[in-house]
Amino acid sequence: MKRKTRGHATDIDAHVGERLRKMREERGMSQEALGQRVDVSFQQIQKYERGANRVGASRLYEFSQVLQVPVETFFNGLPAEAKNDDEAREAVQQLASFAKSKEGGELMLAYANIKDQKARRQILQLIKTLAPDADED
Repeated sequence: MKRKTRGHATDIDAHVGERLRKMREERGMSQEALGQRVDVSFQQIQKYERGANRVGASRLYEFSQVLQVPVETFFNGLPAEAKNDDEAREAVQQLASFAKSKEGGELMLAYANIKDQKARRQILQLIKTLAPDADED
């Protein structure tokens, strides 16, 4: 698995997108309807589902709420290569643990409720600055 992704989608992102599409379709929900529920365009939903764009933690949490599934559901059935990768497994466990925590849930909901895209990008950049290891290696 590649480590230096710097915002580029990976095989895991494609897997999450595929799981998102399957769960959306199982519920008979259109891309447009899902996008409206989480305040993004249907084109963005398409990019998530194709794995072209990464799904952030707060957005993943929103999807889990709308689709009424636990966050870790998006990671079920990871390809064998990713399953054998300790770093990928650890990242999935950290994300799931964070999403289940009180602080994590509050942070994701608060971030998801920020409608101004510029403000969201600025907050994300602030978080990356405070946690420099998040983008390095």
